[in-house]
Amino acid sequence: MAEWEVTLSTNTIIPEADVNNLKREIPTPFPDYAITLPRYAKLNDQYHNVDKIDNGNIGYVSGYISGADGTFETNPEITISYARRKTCKGIKIQFNTHSGDYCSHLKIEWMLRDSIVHTEEFHPDAAEYFCTADVTLFNSIRITFLQTSKPYRRVFVSYLEAYRLLQGAGLVIDYYDIAYGAKEKSAVTTDDAAAYADPSMLLANSVEPYEYYAPCLPHYAKLDGQWVNAPDDLSGMYFTSKQISGADGTFTDPPELTITCSETLSSIGLELFFNSANNDFCSQIHVAWYKDDTLIHEADFEPTGVDYFCDYKCENYNRIVLTFTKTSKPYRYAVLTGFYFGLKRTFTPKQITKATTYLEIASIGESMPMCSLNFSLRNNGLPFIFEKSQDLLVSYDNQPIGHYYLTSGERTSELMYTIKAADIKQVLEGKTHVGGFYSGANVKDVILNEIFAGIETTVVIDDSIASKTITGWLPYSNRRDNLAQICYAIGAIVDTSFDDGVFIYSYDSTLEPKKITDADVYSNTAKIKTGDPITGVEVTAHSWVKESDDTEIYNGPVSGTLTVIFDSPMYDLSCSGGTITQSGDNYAIVTASGNVVLKGKQYTDVTKIYKKENPLVYRNKKLAKSDNSTLVTEANVEEVVNRMYDYYTLNQTINADILLGNIELSNIVSIDTFDGPKKGIVTALNMTYYGDVKAGVQIKCLQ
Repeated sequence: MAEWEVTLSTNTIIPEADVNNLKREIPTPFPDYAITLPRYAKLNDQYHNVDKIDNGNIGYVSGYISGADGTFETNPEITISYARRKTCKGIKIQFNTHSGDYCSHLKIEWMLRDSIVHTEEFHPDAAEYFCTADVTLFNSIRITFLQTSKPYRRVFVSYLEAYRLLQGAGLVIDYYDIAYGAKEKSAVTTDDAAAYADPSMLLANSVEPYEYYAPCLPHYAKLDGQWVNAPDDLSGMYFTSKQISGADGTFTDPPELTITCSETLSSIGLELFFNSANNDFCSQIHVAWYKDDTLIHEADFEPTGVDYFCDYKCENYNRIVLTFTKTSKPYRYAVLTGFYFGLKRTFTPKQITKATTYLEIASIGESMPMCSLNFSLRNNGLPFIFEKSQDLLVSYDNQPIGHYYLTSGERTSELMYTIKAADIKQVLEGKTHVGGFYSGANVKDVILNEIFAGIETTVVIDDSIASKTITGWLPYSNRRDNLAQICYAIGAIVDTSFDDGVFIYSYDSTLEPKKITDADVYSNTAKIKTGDPITGVEVTAHSWVKESDDTEIYNGPVSGTLTVIFDSPMYDLSCSGGTITQSGDNYAIVTASGNVVLKGKQYTDVTKIYKKENPLVYRNKKLAKSDNSTLVTEANVEEVVNRMYDYYTLNQTINADILLGNIELSNIVSIDTFDGPKKGIVTALNMTYYGDVKAGVQIKCLQ
């Protein structure tokens, strides 16, 4: 397991042990040491005295020792935290296989964002034990060791592995047939909200449940331990009306809520979310769609549950007025916890006729490949409004595969549709990054505050990357291309697979490889591709010199506001005939009414070429070249050259069809081939879904 992917911690460990050894792909057993514990070492020549324990080369050994009955005063714990959400069908634990000691009673808690999703106790009966438990979507595991199999023992753990859940729900695609980005451009207004309500919370892209507070309403809170009294400073309760319905559920003065968008929308309807905590909802509502002040359509709806879809396909509107006329139970507030401009649809193998996901990374940041989703489905329900960048979440047997954004949709027959989507790099490609000069800028700050600014997603940056800096220049370009420049300069991978966020890290070729066994490989599919031999690399380093002469950048008419994008970076800008309202190294925004002359002084790019070649090759040389990476300077060029040389001079790639199992992008793996065993990094997975997950795997050889 890679450092960025998983972290381990414990409340007790002997100084000579290292809990991080449990990340290894093979067990780290406790050696044959004769340690000072009662009845531990046998007089059979299998145990030996040592002056000093080999630090760091044993697994986990607790600092606490159990008592006469095997229990602890303070229980040892190991916590495993994952960067990406996981599913689990059980955990394999290997204890002390040399002495036969094990933990005979333990508790495992699976958690998602610090909330426990599953707890179970186990009673192992041997030094190797599998704790069976089907658990979906967690990101941390806490193992508490309650009792040892023998008295006066430490807890010895040499191996831990969580096995992925199989035979679950199969392929599931959640398609948010929603006006993309509309909520960010919307506002919610009402005169009918309670003082503790916050209707602006309805604009969140995710829908959260209503709190389990017990208001003074008849037959509302149950005596089941879930309900608590509300705090005195209660706030943030979505939309909760100040009015209470009557004995028949109707309102004397019906509450109203208005949603206004700054842009014109089209959607297949309106999905509403009510009070899921108590299964309360509004059983009668009135919805009116407007374009400015012109009424387009109005209709009455009768919701039947806490999640209800108002089925009306409306085009070119920018305002919705909701009127809540009746609640499903008497004496209730009108509660709304969320809405979608459209509908979340869930497709399963019953509707999906074909699906593939293509996942890819660039191992040293040499490019920025997109991951993609293509699927066909049979739909006899509501029509689609295909809108670019609508969200699609894909999972298989509850394990997230990826978060995609619609690129195209096509109706191929009366009931059949073909849908294509790509990962978040497509969204980045559609957004502008103004670039400019950087001098020791923190990579994490630039990525979070510039590249992903205003994009609702989780970005996890490994600590080894987050502390790096960049120096140089980035052009006025799209965010995907400039992210690629950053990653190339620091050797980072951008990974969007197996969760709904973005993970940025570098791979570690020294990790012990995962074994792809012969049983996992489809017959006669493993092939070795040998590319053109690369004998060296050539990298251009950039630096910039300020010129002193003025250069005319733009000369022409401006009516209102004009953004002028420079061909090369400029400084000391001046404008006649207009006003520069905003500017940077790569652009200027000019406001005027008439002819404008924009001038500035230019930066000249001074380049220097660095090479590294195989000293044993004298003829037929072929160099891999990099000359447009403007964040490569004399400060980091040597690092880039060495990284490129190590990567490009290894020119073998393995392609095979495998049963996916636990293999993920960037895993260091070993695989047997007709040319002997090979070690490499997984750079691509082309996944198809027919019962099991079949994946065409691409492995870049590292030896």
